[in-house]
Amino acid sequence: FSHLVEEHAYVTYSQFVAENEERLRRLPPPPVAQTYYRDGDLYQFDKFHTQLGPELPPRRPPCDNLLDVFRNVRDDEAEHIATIAALEEWTGGDPAASICGDEETRAAAREAWLEWSREINSAPALS
Repeated sequence: FSHLVEEHAYVTYSQFVAENEERLRRLPPPPVAQTYYRDGDLYQFDKFHTQLGPELPPRRPPCDNLLDVFRNVRDDEAEHIATIAALEEWTGGDPAASICGDEETRAAAREAWLEWSREINSAPALS
C-alpha cells in the first residue's frame, strides 16, 4: 500500500510540475527548501537516499526557484518508492505487521479517520 501512496505522490508532483513549469520557474524558493536542500545534512538527507551508491557524490539538487523545489520533492518521492521496494525485497514481500491490533480496533480507527476526513472536506475553503 505504501508503494502505491508514494507512486501516486510522484505522479501528482510530476503532473503539477509539467502544468506549472513556467510560473514556478519565476518564483523564488522558500527559505526552508534552501536550508534543506543546500545546507548541512539536515535529517541525514544524504544517508537515506537509496539510489546514491557509495561511488556517487552527495546529492545536492538545485534550489534556485520554486520549480527546482517541486522537482526535488517529486524526486524525493521517487526515492521513497525505491526505499519501499528495497524494504519489500529485504522482507521477502511480507507486509508489515499491523500497528492497530485486532480487526475491531482497526475498524474503529478507520471509521474515526473517515469521520475526520468528512469534517475536513466539508469545512469552508481557506482563502
